Amino acid sequence: NNASFTKKSEEEKQKFLADEYFSKIKELAPNNIAISLFLWLRSIKDFKNNEIQISTNLYKDFSFLQLLSNDKLHTLAAMILHDGLTINEHAVILNMKEYSSKTLLLALEDSGIIFKGKTKYKINFQLYRQIINLLKNKNILH
Repeated sequence: NNASFTKKSEEEKQKFLADEYFSKIKELAPNNIAISLFLWLRSIKDFKNNEIQISTNLYKDFSFLQLLSNDKLHTLAAMILHDGLTINEHAVILNMKEYSSKTLLLALEDSGIIFKGKTKYKINFQLYRQIINLLKNKNILH
């Protein structure tokens, strides 16, 4: 859309587009190499003749996170603060019965927001930054 872009050589255009692309990745995954690599791999559209074609559509719709209940938001905050939780730890921290904790954690797992690790439930790393931002905006995390 930029008139100066069309005047650039093909090499300058590719450099400009690469800079824009990696700026988007840096914005979405600041200081997190694992998420950056994941975003890069997810954006590969095609591979032809020793060239990788990249889709620049990195932004996904995370508005569904706004619909989470307070119990689920506080669960996510506790998971961030404790680097994951078992069902028992969740029940103690949120002062719930274990059955209620298990139900809540399974609901979050079914929706793909968290996953069960070896011993603890943890936040899906693809959603980590968006969850942090949401919890900060709602003054749950500072």
